[in-house]
Amino acid sequence: MNEHDFRLEAERILTFWSKMIDPKFGGFIGEINFDQQKQPHAVKGGVMTSRYLWTYARAFALSKDQCWRRCADQAFDFLEQHLWDQADGGIYWLVDYQGKPIDPIKHLYAQAFAIYGLSEYYLATGNSKALALAKQTFNLIIDHAATQDMLGYHEEFTKTWQQKASSHVAPPQPNLAFTTNTHLHLLEAFTNLYRCQHDAAVKSAVTSLLALFRDVIIANQGFCYQEFTSDWHPIDDHISFGHDIETSWLLAEALTTIGSNDAQLSQQVRHLAQNVARFGRDQKTGALNDSLRGGTLDSTKIWWIQAEAVTGFYHQYSLSTDQRYLMAANETWDYIKKWLIDPRPHSEWFAYRTATNQLRRDKTEKIAAIGDQWKGPYHTARMCFEMSKKIRLFQSDSHTNLV
Repeated sequence: MNEHDFRLEAERILTFWSKMIDPKFGGFIGEINFDQQKQPHAVKGGVMTSRYLWTYARAFALSKDQCWRRCADQAFDFLEQHLWDQADGGIYWLVDYQGKPIDPIKHLYAQAFAIYGLSEYYLATGNSKALALAKQTFNLIIDHAATQDMLGYHEEFTKTWQQKASSHVAPPQPNLAFTTNTHLHLLEAFTNLYRCQHDAAVKSAVTSLLALFRDVIIANQGFCYQEFTSDWHPIDDHISFGHDIETSWLLAEALTTIGSNDAQLSQQVRHLAQNVARFGRDQKTGALNDSLRGGTLDSTKIWWIQAEAVTGFYHQYSLSTDQRYLMAANETWDYIKKWLIDPRPHSEWFAYRTATNQLRRDKTEKIAAIGDQWKGPYHTARMCFEMSKKIRLFQSDSHTNLV
């Protein structure tokens, strides 16, 4: 495992997704199927456009490569012109390939990624309009979504910010009110927004979310509950290994960013990573399994989970120098190179492998797309950015950026 490998993979990933630019209707084409055929009439989403924006803004910030700047501009222009609701604020969940709203709900998962992308674009380019939109989105969330006791945020709203039942991020359930997934990405977004201007209100929101993870979301057994009722009672003991390892390093990053020395949460972060390493890894391949629910293990190997595992395990290694975490990161990276990176020319990563490392097929024998509204450059490119930085900092104690 070395920095050069991650630099090369970042370049390959960024080049692949840059070819998804839609020169006619703006933004990025919404799908490329398994046979590497672009689907020009596929929908375009607020989440994925924001992820493109974050990815290429970060790439430009690290490299100053004007190619990546143009990709970031492409994503920003589409978000501002087609996904941003000029009447009611916030970004739509989905628009069609021409940019016309087809699912205009306001979900905090999408709003979080809008803040994440817009704040990164501001940090990379100094674009004041991007920062203004990020702040406006933050204020909309505080005004419309914060619960009365400030214990988290309601998640799903109509176009005009009227609260509605959750249906877009987790499987619909009658008593589902809050998800860890949405709150994790709110934390990620608010943390990045805080980097822009060190705003006190944003810091307060980050601090509150960190307390929510510490006191409610992270179980005493060392994993995160994933879904909750309206009074924050866990719905079940579903363990998502990918979310837990991602949570471990994002919480640590948030603590560092706001300068918190919360010893209890820092210990919980270490415990999360420890439990994922101990219980979530496939003993044959070293890759990370999907989840454990009701005692049943789902050993599907999912692209984003492996990317987050490499980052999360290496993060723990850099803090502890425990060789077990280095081994876990190395073995997961080896799995990615062998089973997930698509060896076909001009492609990226496969989405899913089964327990026997076959490409997973749906009921119609169809293999998952290479890119769609959930699979894009965010997790894979971010792994490369983070690993290049972490390896450099750990090995040389240099604070120079990467890529």
